[in-house]
Amino acid sequence: VMVAIAPPYSGAFVAGAGAGLITAGDAAGVQSREHVIFVDDYDGAVAAALSADKLLMVNFTGHTCVNCRQMELKVFPKDPVRAELAEYFVEARLHTDGQANIEQIKALQKELAGTVANPYYVLVDPESGDRLGEGSWMQPEDFAELLRSARARAGRS
Repeated sequence: VMVAIAPPYSGAFVAGAGAGLITAGDAAGVQSREHVIFVDDYDGAVAAALSADKLLMVNFTGHTCVNCRQMELKVFPKDPVRAELAEYFVEARLHTDGQANIEQIKALQKELAGTVANPYYVLVDPESGDRLGEGSWMQPEDFAELLRSARARAGRS
């Protein structure tokens, strides 16, 4: 019998003192130490991105996804990824194995990603709905390049 234990959920990474992790149903976004994150609330993330004139990073994740935690703990906080996310993106962190808005999340994953793989990231222009880039697990410099490329495609260099 094999047993796998996922690392603790990385909510503490963005929801520490003075930071905010926005959950479905929260009325307004709060800036975290790193970037604005809406958990299981795609519509809230889109509205926040439009309001802040930022792009949208849709993060298809899972509560029990070890590779997802690794990205959140070892890639997102690294420069230049951290700087790109904080300056230019709002994150919609959508749990494909959760309870909140699960039907909408599964439909979005099918529509935007075309895969059920986790983690999977789709970078979107919230105004036009255009997909600007996508990918899965990668090293910090490669992920930063994905973010920069999406910004360039959106004309926000």
